[in-house]
Amino acid sequence: MQYIDVSDVKDHIRKIQEFKLGSDVAKYMNSLYPGWLWDAGSKYDPDLKCYQDNWDAVCNYLKSTKKLILLVRKVVHRDDTDIHNYTILSTALNVLTKHGYSVRVKTDLDICDSQGCNTVIFHPSAREMMIKDCKPRKFKSKCAECN
Repeated sequence: MQYIDVSDVKDHIRKIQEFKLGSDVAKYMNSLYPGWLWDAGSKYDPDLKCYQDNWDAVCNYLKSTKKLILLVRKVVHRDDTDIHNYTILSTALNVLTKHGYSVRVKTDLDICDSQGCNTVIFHPSAREMMIKDCKPRKFKSKCAECN
């Protein structure tokens, strides 16, 4: 199973918690679990207003500045039954969130296809979930601004 805890869990957790920058946490996690970090975006497409609102609210609550939206291959949630196998990943996700990052699974989201655009759009495989949660327009490979 990918991204499950590796040896020296306490040492990895300590290192993650000591980083001063979220970007260092992301780099460390990607070196520990190659390929975990898939891509990054700077903002959500207007169709994903609920995600943008959530990110704004979390950063406001934590008194942090928004950084980037990280699209990764695996996240865990506190109600996952196997979360005890992912303490390193869980710690990194918490630290990244406190540093102002929005961390989402890449299977749900994508980056706009336009050259130089870093807007996060919804992925067609997540269409049903997104329609229910955010009521987006029809799926396109580009964000609303680039269409």
